[in-house]
Amino acid sequence: MIEFKKLPPLMSLIQYKKQVKEDLVKTSKLLESFKDKDNLRKQLASEQGFLCAYCMNRIDINKSKIEHFFSQSNYPENQLDYDNLLLCCSGNKGAPEKNQHCDTRKKDSDIKYNPSNFSVSDYIGYNDYDGSIFSKDPAWDKELNEILNLNFNRLKKDRKAKILAVEQVLNSDKGLRTPSQIQKLIHKCASRNTAGELSPYYGVELFKLKKHSNYKK
Repeated sequence: MIEFKKLPPLMSLIQYKKQVKEDLVKTSKLLESFKDKDNLRKQLASEQGFLCAYCMNRIDINKSKIEHFFSQSNYPENQLDYDNLLLCCSGNKGAPEKNQHCDTRKKDSDIKYNPSNFSVSDYIGYNDYDGSIFSKDPAWDKELNEILNLNFNRLKKDRKAKILAVEQVLNSDKGLRTPSQIQKLIHKCASRNTAGELSPYYGVELFKLKKHSNYKK
């Protein structure tokens, strides 16, 4: 998981929220009737670099889920707030709960940090050995595991592959990488391609590179 910046809300969403303001508290799931949902998905995907807001895997927009950070059921007053909306992968929807992750596993549960308005990467680390995600904040660590299930086996394998890829680049030449080289690698992995996409799990790459002894803030 890594933080990202929200874009301004779609004008169509602002207008729709005004139209249904009397129903906001009385009715949940008003977003289902929003007619410009396709453009909403596209904008959410764009601001997130076409990655899931939680696991950082590549998003298939056609199979994506619009996530309410504060759930529609428990916080109906926030259901059309653009800052409350994220885009997530399918999270193994339809699979047994133990194999679900991200929004599909989260359902109506609350978690501490929203990646769209908080520096979540400051409270997250990745294990070199198996690619597992962890936090030194016990409550957040529990949520990463039990609510979001971000240590689902496939996700750990994908993150481990990213760690190995970074290590391969760092070890491709003899000697220790210079601060300038580390900074160039960080810039490269945090850059979007011509389609506006970030590399899947790029937060893992950033974490690994910033652990390097020659990384300079």
